[in-house]
Amino acid sequence: MKRKLRPIKHLIKTIAFDNGKEFTNHKDLLPKSTTAKVYFCDAYSPWQKPLIEKANSMIHRIYPKNADIKQLTKSQLLTIENKLNNLPRKILGYLTPNEVWHKKLEVA
Repeated sequence: MKRKLRPIKHLIKTIAFDNGKEFTNHKDLLPKSTTAKVYFCDAYSPWQKPLIEKANSMIHRIYPKNADIKQLTKSQLLTIENKLNNLPRKILGYLTPNEVWHKKLEVA
């Protein structure tokens, strides 16, 4: 996460995390010198993070919900990431997240 956010850290204004134990050291996940405000969602409140819930549902189309994600190899995780980041989205004007990401980096 830190590696992915580093090039655009100056563009990030806020970031929201779940209350899961995986975010206990959330400050270590963010690039150093980021000025982003960090928020935590209330437990059992998926409406507070609709983009994450949408991403989770897309992941579960590729990888079953009841399967153990810890069993995935790095290669499998990268395949899922690649599929999701190259899937055109209506909300992005039918561009892919990768296309939007690269346009933002060009502007920044």
